Amino acid sequence: MMAPAGFQISTDVCDAIRFISRFYVPLSMGAPYGMTLTRRGEAIGAVLYNGFTGGNVWMQGAGTPGKPWLTRAGLKWMFHYPFHQMKVERISTWVEEDNEPSIKFTEHLGFVREHVLPRAGRHGQAAFIYRMFREDCRYA
Repeated sequence: MMAPAGFQISTDVCDAIRFISRFYVPLSMGAPYGMTLTRRGEAIGAVLYNGFTGGNVWMQGAGTPGKPWLTRAGLKWMFHYPFHQMKVERISTWVEEDNEPSIKFTEHLGFVREHVLPRAGRHGQAAFIYRMFREDCRYA
């Protein structure tokens, strides 16, 4: 996968875990694969993929606020790996109910809320499970 113009990609999963851990504790479900997007030597975004079942993979991501990593090219970078290299049919993700900015962003990307998990969040709040089918992805 080519990095968006002006960016570099690291495929060291430890880099991705360290970056995402600055924002929240990453969900752990088996051996993850991660990518970190850097610009001018600074990590500005990361994505983790784990819990691969053949048809599904869980995706988690984070980006530095105010840094332009979620361009169309950045989104293509984020969705290319699971849909084209892993060849999954769907991507799943979860968002805690009190994280309104992430809920809006997740739904804006095209994810559909599928389930509510009461008291599954880090502080006892509900967590929403989202999914995106390959054919519904605008970016891959």
